[in-house]
Amino acid sequence: MESKKYFVVSRFNHDGSAGMHTPHSHSQCELYYLMSGGCTMLSGQTNYVLTPGMILIVPSNVPHKTTYNPDTLSERLTVEFSNEYISDIAEEFGEIWMDRFFYNTPIYLPPDSRAHIEQMFDALMEDNMPAVSLSPENSIRPQPDDVFSDCVRKLHFQEIIIELLRRNTHANYVTAEGILISDIAVAEARRYIDANYNDPLTLEGVADIYRLNPSYFSNKFKSVNGIGFKKYLNNVRIIRAEKLLLETDMSITEIAIKCGYETSNYFGDAFRRINNCSPSQFRKMNGNV
Repeated sequence: MESKKYFVVSRFNHDGSAGMHTPHSHSQCELYYLMSGGCTMLSGQTNYVLTPGMILIVPSNVPHKTTYNPDTLSERLTVEFSNEYISDIAEEFGEIWMDRFFYNTPIYLPPDSRAHIEQMFDALMEDNMPAVSLSPENSIRPQPDDVFSDCVRKLHFQEIIIELLRRNTHANYVTAEGILISDIAVAEARRYIDANYNDPLTLEGVADIYRLNPSYFSNKFKSVNGIGFKKYLNNVRIIRAEKLLLETDMSITEIAIKCGYETSNYFGDAFRRINNCSPSQFRKMNGNV
């Protein structure tokens, strides 16, 4: 049975007495934007401490609850939406990428970028949205839909999502501990190379494993590690090859294949560029004849 489309925007003020005693879940996803104040959100098994300018997108059917700081008034905006409203983004990037970088990934908006995003949310609320609010000054009167309303609603919402992703893909995807997720992905990619250097690895293939754009992954990898992907991979392979040259009697061809090189000639060229000698010469110079 096809799921029913659902889209509700709301904006609330909460004092410290507000909040949920027990987690709840619903069949829609929820975008939560803390505009002022402070709160802690439990989503699934993880607690997120949210400060002004932070956005969290909770997947459908994931239990979550919010606890507001007792000593301050907090303002938040939420969008509850069914998956149809982000279907184009999900189709473009894939479910694995969405799970890793979209849902339950706190996004921080610096103060100088909040006004623009909030204007986009205001336009979304004003565009015939059946929004609700506990604060009369923030209420939006429901307007009747026409045949174009749902298309416009989807376009505006996806524009907001893309703007958030665009602003944060290069800098501000953070975990609850404040660690950039892109840095985590690069560190994991480096460990993956270390463990699988003998496989036919490519930058595009490794970027796809960690659901990163190849161009962004290439730049980020070099920024984090100080050298590019190809050079890092080659260095790892040559280091392993040097060990095999000195500690085994394997042939040059066997070592080349074991270290991920397609041919001994390609291995020899790569080895010379780093050591200024051939693999055979390296072996002899270091006493393994």
